[in-house]
Amino acid sequence: PEMHRWHHAIEITQGGINFGTKLAVWDWLFGTARLPAEKPSGYGLADTDFPPGYVDQHTFAWRAFDEGQT
Repeated sequence: PEMHRWHHAIEITQGGINFGTKLAVWDWLFGTARLPAEKPSGYGLADTDFPPGYVDQHTFAWRAFDEGQT
């Protein structure tokens, strides 16, 4: 769980790290493990207007993107 916190850290801009929530062994095997010594300064989606409601948060992944946005 300590490693997975970095998966959601605002400092991580390249993505693709620390996918495992329970078994970090997969991240170490596939080279996606990162465990900096310091704690993240914050978590979340800094550049997105994330919805506050429970259902809206789950459907957020299927929202329409503007052209040129990934």
